[in-house]
Amino acid sequence: MAEGNKPVREVRAATVAIALLLLCFLAFAGVFTYFVAAAVVQTGQRLEERAESSARVVATNAGWMAQVAEQTLRRMDAVLGPDLDINRDTLQAAVRGLPNEVNVYIIERTGHTIFSTVPNTEQVDVSDREYFKAAQAGLNFYTSGLLISRLTGEQVFVFSRRVQRQGEFAGAVMVSFDGSVMEEFFQALDFDLGSTVSLVRSDGALMARYPAPDGPVDLSITR
Repeated sequence: MAEGNKPVREVRAATVAIALLLLCFLAFAGVFTYFVAAAVVQTGQRLEERAESSARVVATNAGWMAQVAEQTLRRMDAVLGPDLDINRDTLQAAVRGLPNEVNVYIIERTGHTIFSTVPNTEQVDVSDREYFKAAQAGLNFYTSGLLISRLTGEQVFVFSRRVQRQGEFAGAVMVSFDGSVMEEFFQALDFDLGSTVSLVRSDGALMARYPAPDGPVDLSITR
């Protein structure tokens, strides 16, 4: 009888061994899945925290650029005086010390440039540009989206201020920033390849991005 039951005991032992191996495998798979899921969650949290921190840094720098632009525009308006005095020495002194990425323009009421920190720009007509038309229409301060400079061919974004004398439109002053300023932000934040850093206007118009896009982009549909 003992010998007759031996194959049965061997089958049962093999079945138990297989079951134990299966249970060990399932336990291992469960533990592995748990740690993978936890790692994914932790990685996502770190990436989210880094993105939020980077966004705050970019927002701080964007606020600084807006302040530089507004202060420069106010100063240029004041330097022009009541009669729009175009004294180049005085104007050059007023813009001395601005960052290399910043340029200043003074536009008379018909849209022609009468002063700029960019060489050889006198008489350039910007009457069709939104930043001039906004000032002409009565807006005191305007921020453009991404533009291609007609002078340098580079990507820029512009802040403009309406110039008014004796209650009448007399022209505008503009401050432009090179889009390349975003590369400095990108390098400072030590982003990985494939990442981007952008400035976007409140209506969704892209102002600047690194790596640079091919041209103006409307991001309003992605918000």
